[in-house]
Amino acid sequence: MPSAAPETTHQPRSWRAPLVIAVIVIAAAGGVIGRRLDPTRRAGAVPFCDPDVPVGVVGAMVPAFTATDQDGARITDGALHGNPWIADFIFTRCQGSCPVLTSKLLALQRSLAGLPVRFVSFSVDPDNDTPAVMKAYAARWHGDPVRWRLLATDGQTLARLGAALGGAEEPGAAANTFHSDRFALVDGAGRLLGLYSSGSAPDLERLQRDVRAALPRTQEAPAARTVAVQPAGARIP
Repeated sequence: MPSAAPETTHQPRSWRAPLVIAVIVIAAAGGVIGRRLDPTRRAGAVPFCDPDVPVGVVGAMVPAFTATDQDGARITDGALHGNPWIADFIFTRCQGSCPVLTSKLLALQRSLAGLPVRFVSFSVDPDNDTPAVMKAYAARWHGDPVRWRLLATDGQTLARLGAALGGAEEPGAAANTFHSDRFALVDGAGRLLGLYSSGSAPDLERLQRDVRAALPRTQEAPAARTVAVQPAGARIP
């Protein structure tokens, strides 16, 4: 009588655990590298968050600025008047939060297609992020070449904008700050309407609602006038 075939046992796939560990290690390494490269943390650098500027105050006017975009053109804050705009802070060499932040910004561009909304990414590394470097970054991400401006400016101006637009993670400790992963919404008169975490789905939904609420009001206002728009979930003093 033939003997019974030996029972086959299924061994757990040994590659799964190492793969998960490798993904975690790579993600952590990207965050560490990104923070080490972050120019806002360099010794002797101009503090990213100007202590003389109120930090991310909803309803406050954004400080005047002049910057250079990815096409080499000089852009002022006045050039953005008339329609709302969404801002963030990045640098092109970043391997940590910046790629995630940029992907979220492009998702907003797609979801707000057809609306007169502009998108502004301020470089926190103006020494490295020349117009050519920023243009290559924008092309690599296939962003809207008309509505998306990548801007580099001087350290002092960047410090004022970093404070006013909530661009610093630790605004109370300027020596240790690094740029945040928040989006800032500004109305057509240059007034901060709100700050939104890029990692929060409810915040991103609120941002889109606030953009649409701001459009009718800001389009009717002269550029020199402040428009008091009440976005959902925000209080304007």
